[in-house]
Amino acid sequence: MGFAQRQNLMGGVRKVSERNLRYLINFAVLGRKIGSRSISLASAVSRRLRSQTRVKSTLEEHNRLFRTAAERLGMVVRILDDRFIEISHGDSRLFVSSTNFSFESLTAYWLCGDKHLSADLLKGAALCVPDHTQFRLKDYDRAVDLFEAMEKPVVVKPARGSSGDGVTVGVESKRDFRKAFVKAAAVCPDILVEQFIEGNHWRVTMLNGELIVAFERYTAHVIGDGVTTVKGLVLSSNEALSQFDGFDTGKPIPMNMHARRDLKRQGHTFASVPDNGERVCVRLICNAAVGGRTRDVTDTIHPDYIEIARRAADALGARFAGVDIIAKDVTRSVAQGDYCINEVNTTPDMLCPNYAVEAVRSSVDYASIVLEKAMGMDQCRSVTPLTSGEPPITAGRRVR
Repeated sequence: MGFAQRQNLMGGVRKVSERNLRYLINFAVLGRKIGSRSISLASAVSRRLRSQTRVKSTLEEHNRLFRTAAERLGMVVRILDDRFIEISHGDSRLFVSSTNFSFESLTAYWLCGDKHLSADLLKGAALCVPDHTQFRLKDYDRAVDLFEAMEKPVVVKPARGSSGDGVTVGVESKRDFRKAFVKAAAVCPDILVEQFIEGNHWRVTMLNGELIVAFERYTAHVIGDGVTTVKGLVLSSNEALSQFDGFDTGKPIPMNMHARRDLKRQGHTFASVPDNGERVCVRLICNAAVGGRTRDVTDTIHPDYIEIARRAADALGARFAGVDIIAKDVTRSVAQGDYCINEVNTTPDMLCPNYAVEAVRSSVDYASIVLEKAMGMDQCRSVTPLTSGEPPITAGRRVR
């Protein structure tokens, strides 16, 4: 490692907490132990810093979102610092930081943040969750044994984390499992290996047992025209992003090593020219942070799935929760298809409604509904139903 690289690394290390740095060192050591030559402490620190920068940006945008919604509702907003705002209306007062609200239980926050523990609690409430096993960094050899015995593909992810950090889906080979395990370990020392469940991905956001918003989640993808390369299609898609009601209509699709890996699994590279009308997933994880889009189904979701989301939030003691469901179609009765709850979030991304392929209702509209309900106001606005968007791409074992 050269002098300049060492200086950049140490500059990054100073910005990372001691706890995070300990994980990163374990990450690099494990990478060498299991023979992953692509793993280095420098790359781990760089990845961690990018993640922290994204979290800060998301916090700022969500604070601006709820500030905008509150002001439109005639509420009083006071900026406390770069993390917190105070919103008041009459005798009601609410502290907000991103999608963290002062009315939420800290216990619920930590329960939902632990994917292993929350899955066990959901299963105890007679709700369906994917089969999984949790491992520590030192358990790599045992994890490999389990992986080799499991039906492929599998998902490897950190037990705690957000925005899709450290998550790898569709893992089928021992080599890819090794990389996925180390990637997850960079985010959290507890790693989950779970069965991949194919199906469409849905987010159902609840507040105090009432539906706020429901939408289908799409992977970041492009549509071929028979002429343009995948890289050109991604660049065009990113350039087409705009704003709706003062907020972005999506996140750009990154063209990085993770995208190259996911494209390779589908037989593509950034230089490939997809056929006219061919849909190509640039990323295989369903997450808005890496360019995923949405389709609003708030007006058409079946009551069965609203009840499932309510039970999931109750099982974890969460008042404000985004319940991630894998199912064929949440607009039909549960009797017409199985489902699995992927996870429950107490800090659901409220910018996602703006990422709809045919957005009519904005993130500000939904943020206003959250504030109205949280403040005890009953005059929630009526809005126009959304039309259907593009269908998602899935691969592997289906939820039937």
